[in-house]
Amino acid sequence: MAELTEEQVNKYFTYDEETGHLIWKVHKGGKARIGDIAGCIDHEGYRRIRFDGGSYRAHRLVFLLHRGYLPEILDHINNDRADNRIENLRAVTANENAYNRNINAKSISGVKGISWDKVNNCWLARIQTNKKRKHIGNFDNLKLAEEAMVIAREALHGQFTNHGGTV
Repeated sequence: MAELTEEQVNKYFTYDEETGHLIWKVHKGGKARIGDIAGCIDHEGYRRIRFDGGSYRAHRLVFLLHRGYLPEILDHINNDRADNRIENLRAVTANENAYNRNINAKSISGVKGISWDKVNNCWLARIQTNKKRKHIGNFDNLKLAEEAMVIAREALHGQFTNHGGTV
Protein backbone atom coordinates (compact mmCIF):
# COMPACT_ATOMS: atom_id res chain seq x y z
CA MET A 1 0.00 0.00 0.00
CA ALA A 2 1.35 3.44 -0.92
CA GLU A 3 2.14 5.94 1.81
CA LEU A 4 -0.90 7.96 2.88
CA THR A 5 -0.85 11.65 1.93
CA GLU A 6 -2.44 14.80 3.27
CA GLU A 7 -4.19 15.20 -0.10
CA GLN A 8 -5.84 11.76 0.20
CA VAL A 9 -7.17 12.54 3.66
CA ASN A 10 -8.39 15.96 2.52
CA LYS A 11 -10.17 14.35 -0.46
CA TYR A 12 -12.32 12.15 1.78
CA PHE A 13 -12.78 14.13 5.00
CA THR A 14 -13.48 17.46 6.63
CA TYR A 15 -12.35 18.06 10.18
CA ASP A 16 -14.67 19.21 12.98
CA GLU A 17 -12.58 21.51 15.22
CA GLU A 18 -14.90 21.19 18.22
CA THR A 19 -15.07 17.40 18.37
CA GLY A 20 -11.92 16.31 16.53
CA HIS A 21 -14.03 14.03 14.31
CA LEU A 22 -13.35 13.45 10.65
CA ILE A 23 -16.53 13.83 8.60
CA TRP A 24 -17.12 12.08 5.28
CA LYS A 25 -16.99 14.40 2.27
CA VAL A 26 -17.88 11.62 -0.16
CA HIS A 27 -20.28 8.70 -0.23
CA LYS A 28 -18.31 5.56 -0.92
CA GLY A 29 -21.07 3.01 -0.67
CA GLY A 30 -22.26 1.07 2.34
CA LYS A 31 -23.74 2.78 5.38
CA ALA A 32 -21.43 5.83 5.49
CA ARG A 33 -23.01 8.96 4.05
CA ILE A 34 -21.71 12.44 3.35
CA GLY A 35 -21.78 14.35 6.65
CA ASP A 36 -21.46 11.26 8.84
CA ILE A 37 -18.69 10.89 11.42
CA ALA A 38 -16.12 8.58 9.84
CA GLY A 39 -15.15 5.29 11.45
CA CYS A 40 -15.97 3.50 14.64
CA ILE A 41 -14.30 2.87 17.99
CA ASP A 42 -12.10 -0.25 18.01
CA HIS A 43 -11.43 -2.65 20.90
CA GLU A 44 -8.56 -0.44 22.15
CA GLY A 45 -10.67 2.72 22.29
CA TYR A 46 -9.29 4.35 19.12
CA ARG A 47 -11.52 5.55 16.28
CA ARG A 48 -10.59 3.51 13.21
CA ILE A 49 -11.50 4.49 9.64
CA ARG A 50 -11.43 2.31 6.52
CA PHE A 51 -10.92 3.95 3.14
CA ASP A 52 -8.77 3.70 0.03
CA GLY A 53 -8.00 0.05 0.74
CA GLY A 54 -6.61 0.63 4.22
CA SER A 55 -7.64 0.89 7.85
CA TYR A 56 -6.33 3.89 9.80
CA ARG A 57 -6.60 5.30 13.29
CA ALA A 58 -8.38 8.64 13.08
CA HIS A 59 -5.86 10.51 15.25
CA ARG A 60 -3.14 9.73 12.71
CA LEU A 61 -5.29 11.08 9.87
CA VAL A 62 -6.10 14.24 11.86
CA PHE A 63 -2.40 14.81 12.57
CA LEU A 64 -1.45 14.26 8.91
CA LEU A 65 -4.19 16.64 7.79
CA HIS A 66 -2.94 19.40 10.10
CA ARG A 67 0.83 18.88 10.20
CA GLY A 68 1.50 17.35 6.78
CA TYR A 69 3.46 14.33 8.05
CA LEU A 70 2.98 11.16 10.09
CA PRO A 71 5.34 10.60 13.01
CA GLU A 72 6.07 7.07 14.17
CA ILE A 73 4.35 7.67 17.53
CA LEU A 74 1.49 10.01 18.42
CA ASP A 75 0.34 10.79 21.94
CA HIS A 76 -3.12 11.80 23.16
CA ILE A 77 -2.09 14.42 25.72
CA ASN A 78 -5.15 13.85 27.94
CA ASN A 79 -4.98 10.04 27.44
CA ASP A 80 -8.49 9.96 25.96
CA ARG A 81 -8.04 7.85 22.83
CA ALA A 82 -11.35 9.08 21.42
CA ASP A 83 -10.34 12.77 21.73
CA ASN A 84 -8.79 13.51 18.35
CA ARG A 85 -8.79 17.30 18.52
CA ILE A 86 -5.48 18.48 17.03
CA GLU A 87 -4.57 20.35 20.23
CA ASN A 88 -4.72 16.98 22.07
CA LEU A 89 -2.25 15.27 19.70
CA ARG A 90 1.54 15.49 19.69
CA ALA A 91 4.43 13.64 18.07
CA VAL A 92 6.50 11.87 20.74
CA THR A 93 9.27 9.37 21.26
CA ALA A 94 8.52 5.95 22.75
CA ASN A 95 9.90 7.16 26.11
CA GLU A 96 7.76 10.31 26.12
CA ASN A 97 4.69 8.25 25.26
CA ALA A 98 5.45 5.88 28.15
CA TYR A 99 5.82 8.81 30.58
CA ASN A 100 2.28 9.91 29.77
CA ARG A 101 0.65 6.56 30.59
CA ASN A 102 -2.06 6.31 33.21
CA ILE A 103 -1.80 4.18 36.32
CA ASN A 104 -1.99 0.42 35.84
CA ALA A 105 -5.49 -0.85 36.61
CA LYS A 106 -3.98 -3.59 38.82
CA SER A 107 -2.13 -1.13 41.07
CA ILE A 108 -2.29 -2.09 44.76
CA SER A 109 -1.30 1.35 46.04
CA GLY A 110 -3.54 3.38 43.75
CA VAL A 111 -0.50 5.56 43.01
CA LYS A 112 1.48 5.35 39.78
CA GLY A 113 4.99 3.96 40.37
CA ILE A 114 4.39 2.76 43.91
CA SER A 115 4.06 -0.87 44.95
CA TRP A 116 4.09 -2.79 48.21
CA ASP A 117 7.41 -4.45 49.03
CA LYS A 118 6.47 -7.63 50.94
CA VAL A 119 10.07 -8.44 51.88
CA ASN A 120 10.82 -5.08 53.52
CA ASN A 121 7.23 -4.34 54.57
CA CYS A 122 7.13 -0.87 53.02
CA TRP A 123 6.01 1.11 49.99
CA LEU A 124 8.52 0.98 47.13
CA ALA A 125 8.70 3.99 44.80
CA ARG A 126 10.30 3.53 41.38
CA ILE A 127 10.24 5.47 38.15
CA GLN A 128 11.37 4.70 34.63
CA THR A 129 13.25 7.25 32.57
CA ASN A 130 15.22 6.73 29.35
CA LYS A 131 14.43 3.00 29.49
CA LYS A 132 16.06 2.65 32.92
CA ARG A 133 14.29 2.04 36.22
CA LYS A 134 15.30 4.41 39.00
CA HIS A 135 14.73 3.67 42.68
CA ILE A 136 13.16 6.68 44.43
CA GLY A 137 12.94 5.14 47.88
CA ASN A 138 11.26 2.91 50.42
CA PHE A 139 8.56 4.50 52.55
CA ASP A 140 6.54 3.50 55.59
CA ASN A 141 3.90 6.03 54.62
CA LEU A 142 2.08 5.91 51.25
CA LYS A 143 1.49 9.68 51.24
CA LEU A 144 5.23 10.39 51.57
CA ALA A 145 5.98 7.91 48.78
CA GLU A 146 3.42 9.64 46.56
CA GLU A 147 4.91 13.09 47.28
CA ALA A 148 8.39 11.80 46.38
CA MET A 149 7.05 10.32 43.14
CA VAL A 150 5.36 13.56 42.12
CA ILE A 151 8.65 15.45 42.55
CA ALA A 152 10.63 12.77 40.68
CA ARG A 153 8.11 12.52 37.85
CA GLU A 154 8.01 16.27 37.29
CA ALA A 155 11.81 16.49 37.33
CA LEU A 156 12.39 13.51 35.02
CA HIS A 157 9.38 13.57 32.69
CA GLY A 158 8.85 17.32 32.21
CA GLN A 159 5.95 18.22 29.92
CA PHE A 160 5.04 14.53 29.60
CA THR A 161 4.42 14.11 33.32
CA ASN A 162 1.32 12.11 34.15
CA HIS A 163 0.64 11.39 37.80
CA GLY A 164 -1.65 8.51 36.91
CA GLY A 165 -5.14 9.91 36.60
CA THR A 166 -7.55 7.82 34.60
CA VAL A 167 -9.83 8.99 31.83
